[in-house]
Amino acid sequence: GLATDARTANQLRAATEKLNTGAKAVEISTINAETFETIPEQHFEELNRLRKLVGAELTLHAPIVEPTGLTKKGWDPEDREQAERQMIDAIEKANKLNPQGNVVTTFHSSESTGLPSETYEWMGEGEKRKKVLKEVILIDERSGGIQNLPLKQSAFEGNKNIGPEKEIENINKANWYKNLQHINYVAEQGAQRIDGALREVSEIPKVSGKGLLQLYKYNINGQGEKVDKAISLVEKDNPMLGAQLKASLNEMGHGEIYLRDAYSNLRELYDQAYDALKKSKKEAELKKLDSFRKEMSPFIENEKYLKDPENLEEFKEKIRKGVHVLRSIEVPQILRPLKEFALDKSSDTFSNIAFHAFNKFGEHAPIISIENPPAGTGFLTSGDELRELVKMSREKFVNKAVEKGISENQAKKEAEKLIGVTWDVGHINQLRKYGAREKELLGQAKAIAPYLKHIHLSDNFGIENVELPMGMGNVPKETFKLLAEQSKGFEKIKKVVEVGNWHHHFQVTPFGETLMAFGSPIYAPG
Repeated sequence: GLATDARTANQLRAATEKLNTGAKAVEISTINAETFETIPEQHFEELNRLRKLVGAELTLHAPIVEPTGLTKKGWDPEDREQAERQMIDAIEKANKLNPQGNVVTTFHSSESTGLPSETYEWMGEGEKRKKVLKEVILIDERSGGIQNLPLKQSAFEGNKNIGPEKEIENINKANWYKNLQHINYVAEQGAQRIDGALREVSEIPKVSGKGLLQLYKYNINGQGEKVDKAISLVEKDNPMLGAQLKASLNEMGHGEIYLRDAYSNLRELYDQAYDALKKSKKEAELKKLDSFRKEMSPFIENEKYLKDPENLEEFKEKIRKGVHVLRSIEVPQILRPLKEFALDKSSDTFSNIAFHAFNKFGEHAPIISIENPPAGTGFLTSGDELRELVKMSREKFVNKAVEKGISENQAKKEAEKLIGVTWDVGHINQLRKYGAREKELLGQAKAIAPYLKHIHLSDNFGIENVELPMGMGNVPKETFKLLAEQSKGFEKIKKVVEVGNWHHHFQVTPFGETLMAFGSPIYAPG
């Protein structure tokens, strides 16, 4: 099959041009979201009529949307939901191309533009040859922040690369204890100032610690005349004690500011820890946090109790205890690998859109086929990663279906039918610029073979995504033999030629070159 020109909204004319070459399958390429939205709804219905008229099949390349919801600014759950809605729109339009079939609809596993990706290279020879990470990307899911973590040899560790897992563990520990230290310092500053003020006032006759708290309450509630009256009574006996009382009230104010700052930071750190521990199912640690929250409930649930200066003594001790509780728990993994995060969020999106399609269109639901973007231009680009993404998406689809009363066996069959992989042989070939050889490229294809639904054909030299016809670059020919042997129904899987750059430069159909690359005769015997 052939792909249409992705730059035009007039996909009806673009499809007609491809069908005129004799192609039996045409991929409606709408990779740009804005261009996709420009296509009139009636054109999808006309494309279906054209399909039936010429006896061809249509597939859809949906707009490239980031399924995790990640942007250059970070991550927000609302961005993921918005991406999901865009993808559902594509699914519903795909169904119009053949309402009685299962239109293969390709989505990229990641947007692959402007987002960070891991850096790595293949090193060694023979059996010792392996993929070595040079840098991993971390994300704080709560804040949405992203940061790079270079993996370097450590002189302290004896000039060894301690590995990404240990590096991530170390950076989580360092950040955690740094934040705890800050809270502890601020809390102690507040506690010491309040304790000092209470000690100072004990030397003033007629003013107890409780009396000082009451005067401070008058002070912050705008009842300064009562404070002035108390200070005047003390000054009558001893002017120096009046000044001391004023100083104690000022110290109370400074101490409260420190404590409330510590409380704000404690609350944020508590929430970070709770979210991270809940994800990792650390039940024992969660119980410690739940127990502390119950102790804090008077301050959390009653704003007047929190703001009442008479409760500062109790407030101070609770914050001190909170710091000890957070120090006692297992260090939460607040920063996690972006790849792990992306698998989780993308599988949420793909399972949701697949279930929406199944729920709305039943046996004629479009097939969700997840494509590997150009290697090195995003995340989730390898065969191993796509395999994990499909498995997780299918599992989540099954869980949703079972909750709706569908048998687990039937749900698994639908998941296998509706969620799979579009393998772009040109995109994966770009692993060569990181040192990958033909063996590694074939290994990537082998990883996705059981999940294959669709193939994109283009060639290159392993550096740029130049989209040459097959046979004009160095994509391994053995790829197709391997996929044919290890994929189900390989002969029915559509192989779509994607050579937009070639056509742009040379204005020649790639059909003949593609057939020759696969050894098919293009002329009848003489």
